[in-house]
Amino acid sequence: MAGRKKSVKCTTPALLEYNFESCPKEKLSSCCQYEYLASSPLIRKTVESWRAGKQDASTKAVALLFGPDIFWALKGNSWPNCPYLDTPEAKLQSHGQSSRRQRNLAHLVTPWTHLYDAASVERVVPIYLPPSVPLSKLKKAFADLLLRDYPHLLLKEPGWRIQKRGRGSLTEQYRADLKALSAWRLHKQFGHSAREAIALLRTHKLSTYADQRAFYRAVNRAARKIATLEKQLRQFAKNMTA
Repeated sequence: MAGRKKSVKCTTPALLEYNFESCPKEKLSSCCQYEYLASSPLIRKTVESWRAGKQDASTKAVALLFGPDIFWALKGNSWPNCPYLDTPEAKLQSHGQSSRRQRNLAHLVTPWTHLYDAASVERVVPIYLPPSVPLSKLKKAFADLLLRDYPHLLLKEPGWRIQKRGRGSLTEQYRADLKALSAWRLHKQFGHSAREAIALLRTHKLSTYADQRAFYRAVNRAARKIATLEKQLRQFAKNMTA
């Protein structure tokens, strides 16, 4: 007779373990990355090995999963045990930012962990900065350099998408992903049934799902996203040995 699947003991988690609603809009991307990566046992174990100094394809590849906005989490000690919203980085400049202020895009061209990926190293473009040239002129010069010498790189898959408004916007997608992760954690990690999880969320006056069916769809959505991150880690590790 086949053994029964071991059930998760129901526990009452700290609020920040499953509530992401207070996350500022400008921190949603970082929060989503941080919390989803922390939800994968495979990724947590690999980072633990990386911090212990173990050298293999997986420990070299895991850095590629941590974007420039949360790369500090890989090197620090707070991840994965400290909730993102409880970290100093989450609170840094999260208040008083003007919605009209132009977003700083420096992280898009910072040559961070892409240097470890042989498939992406060609996208690191060295440039010469002549002295005393105005910034406006340097911007045009850099754009002209890319168009002249690297037009093929501009045609490849972009690493970012244009922010849309409304339900299809990145902001709404991040909110939906974090809401789904909340359901996944309450059910898979803390052992609550859909009914119990929905009741818990309502007790704290948090946004939840209309019925149990929608709740379980959200759990599956988060599970697929976690599985995708683990698949990426395996693929990156495979590329390291190719």
